[in-house]
Amino acid sequence: MGDVEPFGLLTPTQFLPVSPPQLESDAYAEDFNEVKEEGGRPPSFPGGPFTDHHRTALLWAGGAGTPYANVTSAFRLWHNVARNIAEEESLSLVETARLFALLTTSIHDSVQTSHTSKFIYRLWRPETAIDQAGIDDNANTDAEPGWVPLLTTPPYPSHSSNMTCIGAGAARALANVFGTDEKSFTATWYASDTVPPPVVYSADHESFSSLAQEEGNSRIWGGIHFRFEIDASLESCADIADYLFANYTQPRTPH
Repeated sequence: MGDVEPFGLLTPTQFLPVSPPQLESDAYAEDFNEVKEEGGRPPSFPGGPFTDHHRTALLWAGGAGTPYANVTSAFRLWHNVARNIAEEESLSLVETARLFALLTTSIHDSVQTSHTSKFIYRLWRPETAIDQAGIDDNANTDAEPGWVPLLTTPPYPSHSSNMTCIGAGAARALANVFGTDEKSFTATWYASDTVPPPVVYSADHESFSSLAQEEGNSRIWGGIHFRFEIDASLESCADIADYLFANYTQPRTPH
């Protein structure tokens, strides 16, 4: 993805997420211990019972083998939110087209940026980090051989978080278009393999950023990302959406 021309950015590293902390640092140890405590796979998996954090992680990931398999993807979820608010606000055809153009390009260039950063920083995933904590030179991290995350670890490096950047780019794009982050809406996950699709889960939100933060948290609770990756992704990918909003789809000055 790093070799593909972005839709709106100059390069996929224009808003590169900040680097991860050193493995020897207190900041790393704090986030290491959070994901170790919160993101492990319960013994009863995949049958449950699941905590609220488990459910959130599985919903955003479409957890295979669980009641949350084959649900609405993160991409579709944000598009559904945009569609519903566009209808409520009675946007015109042109205004709605602009909304979706900014939403989709913000998501694309955000994910491209985060995925490119993975092969720059090449950070290990929590599953490896927790198993091999004995070699990280940090007295505040303890190894747990065989530790398994709730979600399946993706087959590429960790820093930063693609899923978080979907939410960060989408949330900021919507906030920019509607002029405020504070919008009341319902996020709904449907069963994608059933017609008509029944509701699997829904939750009310009072801001776009709260949904984006939840999306980021889901990767910690799923055991596949550290907190510092979520924070870095939220910042850089919101900046990407701001850049696209400032430089594209603006009214053309009449001559």
